Amino acid sequence: MSVTAPNTGFADFLTRTTLEIDGGLSALAIDRVTSALRHVPGVLLTEVSAASARVFVAHDPGVSSSALLAATEKAGLHATILAPPPSSLVTSAPTYTASFRRRIVVAAACLGALALVNVVIHAVPGAAWLFPILVSGVWLFYLASMKREV
Repeated sequence: MSVTAPNTGFADFLTRTTLEIDGGLSALAIDRVTSALRHVPGVLLTEVSAASARVFVAHDPGVSSSALLAATEKAGLHATILAPPPSSLVTSAPTYTASFRRRIVVAAACLGALALVNVVIHAVPGAAWLFPILVSGVWLFYLASMKREV
């Protein structure tokens, strides 16, 4: 197995394409196909399985399958694209709901209020015992605000 990663990227936003190479894969053929695929703009990772004669390519969604096939033809190998995995197995980018955004805003407001109260309490001598009580109160307020649906 050969793994080549010329660039880094976000794996959650990549498309994975499996190419099946006709015939076997020798060490020279593996080097040629990985080199050819690495030169395709948008290809970030190639993984070759010599045992199954398959090449797994992680690339940007804008890379066409014809560009991948042309690169393997340029390397002197004939390849076919295998069917993509079922959509239930493909992970997509997370979507942020209004509820999640509200939680972030409420958490930031609570944190800001705690920071301000902490400065004020420590400025008053002998009032440091109030801080744990205020933290508990803010935490309960945060929990109550999360139970309410918008």
